[in-house]
Amino acid sequence: MPSAPGEEPGLLAEAYERRDAQLYEARSALAESVAALERELERRHEEADALRVEVAALRGELGGAREHAGNLTAEVEKQGRLVGQLREEVARLAGELRASQEMIATLRGMKVVRWTAAPRKAVHRLRRR
Repeated sequence: MPSAPGEEPGLLAEAYERRDAQLYEARSALAESVAALERELERRHEEADALRVEVAALRGELGGAREHAGNLTAEVEKQGRLVGQLREEVARLAGELRASQEMIATLRGMKVVRWTAAPRKAVHRLRRR
């Protein structure tokens, strides 16, 4: 570079050298920053990949849980129908029991049963011996 009038060539060369050193330092600092950012970006990509794998696994578990919930719901409905059938059966048997009790009460009130009470007691005592 042409030197300005009144400047010494040594000062100008020294200023250029300082400027070159500053540029190299700035370039080095930028390169380190870029490298650090690239490492950080790579780490973030790895985290994102790990999270994607985790999300896929959780979605699989969710699908399994939904299927299990559906199976349990079907089982609950089946059990509900069974409970309804059992209640109907209990009601029917309760009706039969009432009818049987009424029939037994009627038979106990009949003279035949009263007349045979003594022989039945004797047979019962003999069986115990």
